[in-house]
Amino acid sequence: MALRRLKRDGLVSMHADGRVGLTTAGRTVALRTMMRHHLIERMLAEVFGMKWYQVHEEAEQLEHVVSAEFEA
Repeated sequence: MALRRLKRDGLVSMHADGRVGLTTAGRTVALRTMMRHHLIERMLAEVFGMKWYQVHEEAEQLEHVVSAEFEA
């Protein structure tokens, strides 16, 4: 279901041999998500003093609810 939705949204291309690849739009979304995740990890560690081994899981949750304004 997830792959169908990503294909519908133009984020992945599915090849006849079963390979799946990111489109240009998909790469843009992936890069933005990675950068947002990293930003949140740094904020949690540097501003809030969380331990390095705790920040990843917390960032996973927060990256889906942080606004573009906050990210900027």
